[in-house]
Amino acid sequence: MIETELNFLWKATFDDDSVVSQFNSDGTENKFKIVQDKFDDLTYFELRSTLNKTIINVDLINGFIILNDYKFDIPEDIKKQKHNIRLIYFRRSKNDINIKGEVLLQTISYFIGYQYNDLQGKNRKVLVNIDQDGNMILGDM
Repeated sequence: MIETELNFLWKATFDDDSVVSQFNSDGTENKFKIVQDKFDDLTYFELRSTLNKTIINVDLINGFIILNDYKFDIPEDIKKQKHNIRLIYFRRSKNDINIKGEVLLQTISYFIGYQYNDLQGKNRKVLVNIDQDGNMILGDM
C-alpha cells in the first residue's frame, strides 16, 4: 500500500480560545473526533498547506471563508442573514489500481466550508474543494 502524505493539516479554535491541531509537537495525531465532540464550541477551523503558505480559514461565527489571512470588513446585514452555521470538512482519497488490485497512485482531495440556514430557513452550503496540488474550486449550494 502506498502511503500518501497529507498536503493540508487542520487546526480548530474554540470559543474559550483553546486550540487543537491535527498533530502535536511530538508528532502524535489528534483524531478529528476531538473537534466533532466540541462542534457547538467551534469558532474557527483552518486548513494550512504543508507545501506552501496557503491557509483556508472558516469563520463559524460570521459564516465566511478567509483565504491566506485576508481580513475585510463584513457588513452587519450579511452577518444577520446566516443562522446555525456549521462546519463542513472531509477528505476524499482516490486510489488508482492495476489489474492485480495493487495501488499505483493515491490522491487526496480536501473539502472545507460551512452550511447555514438563511432567513427563510433553507439550508445552504459554501464549500471549497482543494486538490492534491492546492488548486481550489469554490461552490455555493
